Amino acid sequence: MPSEDVGGPWGYEEFREALANKNHERHDELVEWWGNDPTAIDAANLRNNVDALAAKWKRRSRKKSPNLRP
Repeated sequence: MPSEDVGGPWGYEEFREALANKNHERHDELVEWWGNDPTAIDAANLRNNVDALAAKWKRRSRKKSPNLRP
């Protein structure tokens, strides 16, 4: 997520366009300002986050109530 001083909704739109397009006039400037390669993917971190969500959302077996019919 970009910092608060990206320039509001219109600035954020330009920010996203510039990062996605290497030919955009502000691409290099905004990549330097953002401080990382917007195309880089941290696969290990992504995998860890997906695993954590899967564990959180895992269905738990329900205890059967003795009053319910099979």
